[in-house]
Amino acid sequence: MNFNFLKTFLRYKKYQYVNYRNYNYKYKNNLEINQYVAQLKKHGFVVINNYFSKQKCDKIKETIDSFIKYSPKLIWNDKHKSDSRIYGAENISKEVKALVEDFINFTKLIGQNYTQQDIDLYMMMANKTEYKANNVGSGDGWHKDSYSKQFKSIIYLNDVDENNGPFQIIKKSNTNLFMLNLFLNMKNKYPSTRFTADEILNVLKVKKEKLVDVKGSAGSLILVDTSYIHRGKPLEKNTRYALTNYFYPKNTFSNHENHFKPMVEKIVN
Repeated sequence: MNFNFLKTFLRYKKYQYVNYRNYNYKYKNNLEINQYVAQLKKHGFVVINNYFSKQKCDKIKETIDSFIKYSPKLIWNDKHKSDSRIYGAENISKEVKALVEDFINFTKLIGQNYTQQDIDLYMMMANKTEYKANNVGSGDGWHKDSYSKQFKSIIYLNDVDENNGPFQIIKKSNTNLFMLNLFLNMKNKYPSTRFTADEILNVLKVKKEKLVDVKGSAGSLILVDTSYIHRGKPLEKNTRYALTNYFYPKNTFSNHENHFKPMVEKIVN
């Protein structure tokens, strides 16, 4: 019997223990924050409707479209030319920076209380995801960002339904039992943070956990623990605009620089 999956799983659990055992974040006792933290602990995500006004959403969308059109060398695109991303989007204009300031600060406070870590914004990502044949949605398929708590906040800038790429999350997919069942269904490879559609389908048949399409109108705010398995659903038509805040503990910023820093620096400079 091949025990590679078990060795890797135990290594991830050790990482989780080491990163959280000595952390002592002073909890800010706020009833509104407590409510959202409790929902995150129970479900893995929270939706707050109408956090942004439609006018604010429209203004940011216009800026995203203009930036994509006139600064193509600063845009990351997936292989299908479906997912266009601006890393460091909070810096694309002074107006956008002012429009998103409260969004960053409010959700950072929730993330700090949820993760019990002194997290800060590493960057904001703006993306425009369009329907293209064979697109895989935003995020390049099913994945989890970490094997320990990982907080992100997302704003839909246009109405999002089941057809134009809603954020999808699998309930309870952060649990040990769910992950062990998934690892056992993975063929000829180590467990990783990325999974095929067939692997997810197989484990859902066993575990019967709920796959949720997180739909919402323009301005909807999603708070999410991305240690749950998730993806942007492949688009069947139309377009999705969104902003995503990437929060990390301040003392781990350097761990992410190889991947993100070159793209973020282009925007800043």
